[in-house]
Formats: sequence, C-alpha cells, structure tokens
Amino acid sequence: HLSLRRQRQMCIRDSPNKDMRGHSIDLLDCELILGATTVGSETNWRFMSLNNPRAGLLTNQWTHTKIVGLQAPRNHVTFSFGKSLVYFGGDFKSQSLLQNGRKESGEWTLLKLLKSDTKEFFDKFTSHACSTKLDQNKFLVIGGTHTADDGNVNVLPDVFEVNILERKVQRLGEMNRGRTQHACAMISKSISDEDGLRTSSKAILISGGVSVTDDPQTIIRVVELFKLDNAESVDLSNEMLEPRFKTRFDMLPLFLLTSSVEHWRRKCIFQ
Repeated sequence: HLSLRRQRQMCIRDSPNKDMRGHSIDLLDCELILGATTVGSETNWRFMSLNNPRAGLLTNQWTHTKIVGLQAPRNHVTFSFGKSLVYFGGDFKSQSLLQNGRKESGEWTLLKLLKSDTKEFFDKFTSHACSTKLDQNKFLVIGGTHTADDGNVNVLPDVFEVNILERKVQRLGEMNRGRTQHACAMISKSISDEDGLRTSSKAILISGGVSVTDDPQTIIRVVELFKLDNAESVDLSNEMLEPRFKTRFDMLPLFLLTSSVEHWRRKCIFQ
C-alpha cells in the first residue's frame, strides 16, 4: 500500500497541470509532446514529453524541459514534418522545429520563414488559428487573431500555406469572414467524369469560432467549405446546431483521446 501510494503521489506531481491554457498535444514517433505547459515569458517556456504512452501511466514519468531564448508557443498551431514537430504562430509568433532525438536537450530550430513571393520575413502570425495538413511538407493555417507591432488586433479571414521544406509561406485565399478560436478539418470527395475517370477533390471544413477573441456574443454559426481546387470559400446551408468556439476536430489516434490532463490525474488517483 505504501509503494502504491508513493506511485500515485509521484504520478500526480509529475503529470500535466489541469489548469494549462494555450498548450498543444502531439505524437512525435513514440513520444507524446505537450507544448507550452508553462510560459514564464516571451522567451522562457517549458514543454513535457512522455515516452511510449501506450506502455502505461503509472510506470511512465513525464520529462520536463525548459527552453530559454526562443519565442514561446502559446495558442499556436502544430504540424508534424517527417520526424520533426513544428510550432507555428501563437501569442509570441513562434516558428520553431524540434527534431526527434533532440528532445532531451531541448534543441529547437528557429525556422525564419519567408513570404513566398519576396525575400521578406513572414510576419502575419496569428493566435487561436486552426491548421490542417496538406501533404508531407505543407500545412494550412486558417484565420486567427493577429496582433500588429503597433498593438492593433484583428481577426483574420486569411488562409496561409506553409511549406516547411522550402521555409516559405504564401496566402492561398480567404474565408468569407474572419474567425478565431474555431475548428477545421480536411475532407475529400471522389468525383467521376464522363469517361468514368475518378478524381479526388479536397476541401477544408471550417466551423465555429468567434469574430472577436473570447467574446461569446460574436460566435459564428455559419459553416464554410474552403475549396482547394479554386481557393474559394462557400457557406454551407446547414448552420451549427450548437455553435461553439475554443474547440477543434481531433484527428489524433484513439489512444490519445485518453490523454487529457484530467484523465491522467484520475488514472493516478484511482488505479
């Protein structure tokens, strides 16, 4: 009983704080990565990792890593690039990459992304955006809250394509309205032409969110479909039955759905 009690105490002490805000959760190979578990300042933050989360909760301990000197992720988006993890945007305009194998040393690489049509650095980072993967090297960043250098805050309708391999960002198009704290997901449809040849058409389903950050009075009921074929967005006839914001479509494997902070803590307490 004493040994079990110690295990429970250690598990609770090392497990993520249930009051975390603006963090992310990703799977990098066989490691679960919690980003921005603590943000002390713009360039002082921590992330946590758990090796082989399938192996169990009480026997595995979280590793805490402190990062100093690199823009902190918070309310950011993430993207898996090969065996690397990318943090993009957020409150402090993060643009960093963690390669598998360098987690223990906390060696994040600053990306220094450029605008696709110029040699200028990309600077239109947003918080509370949504993202979806296009292919192995590219992902989309959609909407979000942009804070300019002069402090002016705008909710954007922009859809950006980020090419990690080329380190470039281009604006593909825009939604029919600005959104922040919304959700999006890639969907595809198979189409047959007159000759019976089948092609796949892809689009981004975008729902929820608000037009003013953290303001439930500005919640958006309209669901949009951003078509990748022509980079245009159309409103769907069916609105959300229960409009919401601060949510997402979770496409992570099923076992990760049990990795919420509250679940970790319940497992520690009751097992």
